[in-house]
Amino acid sequence: MNEADEALSDLYSKDAVEAYKADIQGAYEEKVLKKIMLTLGLEHEIKAMCNRVKQITGKPKLTFSYFYSQYPNFPVWLSIQKLPYVHTVGVVDLFNKFASNKIISTWSSASDEAPEDVPVGLVFDYTGVHGVQLICHDWDVDMDVSETRICRRIGTGRGYIVWIERLESFMKRVQHTWAPN
Repeated sequence: MNEADEALSDLYSKDAVEAYKADIQGAYEEKVLKKIMLTLGLEHEIKAMCNRVKQITGKPKLTFSYFYSQYPNFPVWLSIQKLPYVHTVGVVDLFNKFASNKIISTWSSASDEAPEDVPVGLVFDYTGVHGVQLICHDWDVDMDVSETRICRRIGTGRGYIVWIERLESFMKRVQHTWAPN
């Protein structure tokens, strides 16, 4: 193997590809988290949080895990994910195959990682609707909602009631019900 082949092999190694995916995921999570913090009026905290994260991890990327450690009373544990091929989840899947579609399976995995008895929200881009983030969550907040949401029960027994809606709509409810400690 010549030097060029070795360089290409290193470039496309499994570890390099995984590191690249992690960098993209981290950048996306930070972008969405900053948007959430701006919406909540926490813009003055962004730079300080980035500096604290950099001291701890060596990287200035904000994560929701760190945000949640600073604001443990935030009402929903958020998982912010880039979901490849989410555009293949069509309207039919949201009604007929709801519990087995890519969105719900990713939300379910995020639920497994969240603290016990805390509602979980999965934030993702819905490809095809430029610049719009959606959230799939099980936060049962009783407020009048004038915007469109999809609501479905999944699971057996008590199961879960899960909503999918625009992140903007969701954040309006957070603003009305939550204050930083």
